[in-house]
This record gives sequence, C-alpha cells and structure tokens, in this order.
Amino acid sequence: MNRADRRKEKKAKPGYMKISPEQRKRNMEKHGITEQDLTREYIKGYEAGRDNTASFFMRTVYAAMALAMKRELGFGRERTLRVIYAADKIIVDELTTDAIVRRVSHECGIDLYFKEKEEEGELFEIID
Repeated sequence: MNRADRRKEKKAKPGYMKISPEQRKRNMEKHGITEQDLTREYIKGYEAGRDNTASFFMRTVYAAMALAMKRELGFGRERTLRVIYAADKIIVDELTTDAIVRRVSHECGIDLYFKEKEEEGELFEIID
C-alpha cells in the first residue's frame, strides 16, 4: 500500500476510528477514564434501556387490553381497571413468563405460541 492509498483510507474512516485502539486507550487514561468506568457506564445504559423498553411495552399491552375490553365486551372504566389491576397482580405474583403461559394454557385452554417474524397467521393458537 503506497502513501496515497494510506491517506485515502485514513480519510474514509470516521474521526474516532482514525486513531489506533492503543492511542484511544492512552487518551482515555490521560483524561482519567478507566476500563471499570466504561464497563459501569455500559451496564447503566443497558439497564436504563431495558427498563424503558419494558415500561413502553407494558403501557402498550395495557392500552390494547383496555381498548379490546371496551370494543369486544363493552366494559366501562371500572371493569376495565379491575381487569388491568388483576393482570398486573398476576404479572407481579408469578415467578416467570413461562409460569404465566402454562397457567393460561391450563386454565383458559389457550396456548400462547409466539411465532417468528417469518411465520404468518395468528399470534397464538387455541388448544383443542
């Protein structure tokens, strides 16, 4: 690789990639950033993202349940809230998702089989 090729390659890289990993590590140490700091911040960010995702997902599920109860069963505010509170209690009381899914299968006769993206059709299937 000649000099012109090296210059072209260096310009093609984003700014943070223009220095070697060793240089990057020295720069972090120069500014008082350690491997433990990076690991701690990574874990903190991962946990915050996971918590936000769970909260967003649960709000979506509860909102969909409320609309389904209103549209399909004619539930009003009080009955809808009773069902949502009961569902929340089940989620908190059961130890695992598998335990809840097994209980739904046993008590309701519904097998909640979640399909892959490529599969078509209903999200769950009913046990005969």
